[in-house]
Amino acid sequence: MKTKSKVIGIYGCSCHPFKSYEEAIKFANQKLRVGEIVKNRCSSKIGTVFSHESGNYVTVKYGELKSDIHLEHSQNLIKQDEYAK
Repeated sequence: MKTKSKVIGIYGCSCHPFKSYEEAIKFANQKLRVGEIVKNRCSSKIGTVFSHESGNYVTVKYGELKSDIHLEHSQNLIKQDEYAK
């Protein structure tokens, strides 16, 4: 029997590893909506999802300047409601 597999990383970044593969999969599969507030796992910056890109990538607006808009993988973002817990 052949199963679908998803390539994931146990590390969101080299300085903030996930606790388990289950946690990594959870963050890789999360659905982020435009306008949702998120925290970057590595930099701890708080931003707003600006638009959706291909795959699990979204653009996040961290400030008012054009240079404050960054392409991020959903696995490296924590929804604000998750962060508040």
